[in-house]
Amino acid sequence: TPLGLPSFQVKGSVRLISSTMFECDGLPTGWLRRLLRCEEVWVPSEFNRETFRNAGIPAARLQVMPIPANPALVATPQ
Repeated sequence: TPLGLPSFQVKGSVRLISSTMFECDGLPTGWLRRLLRCEEVWVPSEFNRETFRNAGIPAARLQVMPIPANPALVATPQ
């Protein structure tokens, strides 16, 4: 996590992956430097992929991983 939020490492892990998002058209100060250390950066949408790519994260490292949602919980009442 870019800003020192809770994170964990798996003992013996060999890859550094960040799963994050920022719903704006740029990244906060300090995020780019930290995210460039990651082999992959997982974001929930194409909007995020473009934002992070435009901020300097190589496109090959960005993966869109949508956040799962239960449509029944967000459906508009009839």
